[in-house]
Amino acid sequence: MQDSYYHEHPLILLPTIGFNGTICNSCKNDCREFVYRCPPCNFNLHVACLKSFNHEHSFTKFWSPAEFVCRACGEKGDEFSWFCVTCHLPVHKKCAELPLTLRIYGHRRHDLRLTYFRHGAEFVPNKIDCKFCCEEIKTQYAGYGCYECNYFVHLNCASSQSMPIDAIDSSDDDDDDQITEISGTEIQHFIHPHGLKFFPPKEVGQDRVCNGCMKGLLSTPPSNTYGCKQCDFIVHKQCLELPLKKRNFLHKHKLTLISIPDFVFQCEACRQHFHGFAYHCRACFSTFDTRCASIKIPFEHPGHEHPLSLNRTNEDHNCEGCGEGVKKKLAFRCVHCDFHLDARCATLPATVRHRADAHPLELGFVEEEGEEYYCDVCELEREPQVWFYGCRECSFSAHLECVVGEFPHVKSKMHEAHRHPLNLAMKWKGVEQGGDCAACGESCSDDLAFECGVCKFNVHAVGHCYHRGTVQGKLASTNRCFYYRGIGLHQHPIQNGWTRGKLGPYGGRGGSPWEEKVFASIRGFAVYHEGWVDAFQILHESNNGGLIWSRNHGGNGGSRSEVVFDYPDEYLVSIRGHYSDLRKWGSELVVIRSLTLETNRRSCGPYGEEDGTKFSFPAGTKFIGLHGRSGQFLDAIGPYTISKQ
Repeated sequence: MQDSYYHEHPLILLPTIGFNGTICNSCKNDCREFVYRCPPCNFNLHVACLKSFNHEHSFTKFWSPAEFVCRACGEKGDEFSWFCVTCHLPVHKKCAELPLTLRIYGHRRHDLRLTYFRHGAEFVPNKIDCKFCCEEIKTQYAGYGCYECNYFVHLNCASSQSMPIDAIDSSDDDDDDQITEISGTEIQHFIHPHGLKFFPPKEVGQDRVCNGCMKGLLSTPPSNTYGCKQCDFIVHKQCLELPLKKRNFLHKHKLTLISIPDFVFQCEACRQHFHGFAYHCRACFSTFDTRCASIKIPFEHPGHEHPLSLNRTNEDHNCEGCGEGVKKKLAFRCVHCDFHLDARCATLPATVRHRADAHPLELGFVEEEGEEYYCDVCELEREPQVWFYGCRECSFSAHLECVVGEFPHVKSKMHEAHRHPLNLAMKWKGVEQGGDCAACGESCSDDLAFECGVCKFNVHAVGHCYHRGTVQGKLASTNRCFYYRGIGLHQHPIQNGWTRGKLGPYGGRGGSPWEEKVFASIRGFAVYHEGWVDAFQILHESNNGGLIWSRNHGGNGGSRSEVVFDYPDEYLVSIRGHYSDLRKWGSELVVIRSLTLETNRRSCGPYGEEDGTKFSFPAGTKFIGLHGRSGQFLDAIGPYTISKQ
C-alpha cells in the first residue's frame, strides 16, 4: 500500500490480471503487470509513473467557498478553490494557471516541470533546497524541478527567473565569431578596429590596467594579454572571450557586449560608475558592468563558506565587506548565516597593487586578533570586522576605499594643461574654491569631475565640456591602475569663504541626543505626526552615491508625510514650528508640537498642531544636517548649516 499525495485514498499495489483495459491516469497508456490502484475511484498509476506523476491537471472551479490549503503554494485560501478531478488536488486560481513547464536563467539546459512532490515517499528526499534562493522547499507542496539534473526551485523563484518564450530556443550566451586568429600571435576582435598582438607577461607593466574589466593587469590571476600598440589598447584574454550576447537574472532582455572606452556610465545593478566593456540592453537602454552581468545564482564567494542567494528582503542588514547597509541595494545573503554582501564588495578584485606597498595586496576577510587596528594608508583606525586589503609579508593592512578608491572602475585622465593624473570625484554644491572647470570655467558643483587632489585642478567628467575635451584630444585616459591612485584626495572640503554652523536645538530636554550630518545636501524628509510630531527622518546621499533614509528619530506612532526635493535645484533653507508640553494628554514632557519646513521653492507643512512656543531657524543659509533629541516623540530639533561669510 502506498500513500499518494495526489489521491485522497491510499493506493494498493495489485497485479493487472483481472483488470482488463486498465489505463494509467498519468501517461494514459495500458497498465501491464503491476499497478498502483484505488479500486473505489478506478484510479491507476504505473509503478514508474508514481515516482514522476505530474499530469496536465484539468482544474474545475469548486463552487462552494470554504477554507483550504493550496497544495501548490501552501498558502491558505478561504474563497473558491480549483479542483483537479483526477487527483483531488485543491489549489488557488493563480496556481491552477501555472505553466506545466518553463525554463529559467539559472538552468538553461532543460525545461523545469511543475512538480507536486509526494511528501514522505521513499524516493523524495527529506530535504530539498531551492537552487536559486537556497532556502528549503516544503515537499508537501509544489515546485519546479528537473529530475535529470536534481535541480529544484520554489514556484516564486521559478516565476521570477523564467525566460521569455522567444528566448528559449535561442543561444543564451552567444560567443561565435568574436575572435578571429590572424597569426599565431595576433588576433582580431570586433570590439577593436585593429589587430591585437599577444603581450608576454614580462612586457606588461605593473601599472597597466585592462581596457575591458578595468582591473590592473598584474592585480588579477595570471592571464594572457593582448594589445594594440598603435592605440595603447590592452586587454585580458578572458575579457575578449566574454560572450557577445548574454542573458542574466538581473534583466529580462538579452544583453549585448559593448565597449565604452571614454564615457562614464553607472551600472544598473551595483550603481558603481565605470567604463570599459559593458553589457547593454538595446530594448530599454539599461547598462551593466561585466562583473555584475557575470554573477550567477547561487553565488559563490571566497569570503564565505556557503553559496549566497539574491537578497530579496527589505530588512536593513549590514554588508560584511564594508559595513554599510544593504537595504535597497543589489545584495546577496546566506540563508544559513547572518551574512550579507552588497554587489560592490562582491565584485572587489582578489588582489591589487598600491604604491604604499611593493607587493600585491590581497583581499582579507578575517582579521587576526590584535589590540589595535589601523589603516597603513590613511593612518586612521579600522573596524576589525569588515574586509580590508593587506600584505602578510609586510604586515600591511588598509581600508578597502583607501586602496581602490571611490571609483575603482574608472581610469585616471591626463589633461594637456596639467601635469598630474586626474581621478574621478564627486564635487559638492557650495564648494567654490577649486570647484570651477579648468576647461570651460563653469562650476563643477554637484557633478562628477576629474580632479587633481594636490592642485585642486578640475575638469568636467560629464556633459558637453567633457565630450569636447575628449574629441579634441585635450583629455585622454591613462593606463595607470590602483598602484598610482592618489591617497589624499578630498571629497567634501569646505573651502575658505564658507562657514559651518550649529543652531539650536529648540524643544524639550527629554530623550537622547541624535544628529545626521550629510555634508552635501538633504534630499528630502519624512514627518510622523498627530497632535504632535512623533518622529522625523531625512533622505540623504550614501557613500556610494545612492539615496538612503536616516534612522527614525522618535517613536513609532503618527501618520507619515514624505517630501522628496527636486535635487539639485531644490534644497532646505528654513525650519519653523512650535513646542510645548503634553499636559492635556496627561504628560509634562515637552516635545515638538508642529513643524514647517521651507525650501528655496516651497513651504511644506505644518505637520502636527500649531500650539505652544514658536521657534524658527531663519533663511539665508543652506542646511547640511540636523540634530536634536528624541525618545517616544521628537523632543527637539536644530540644523547644521553652511553659509557664505
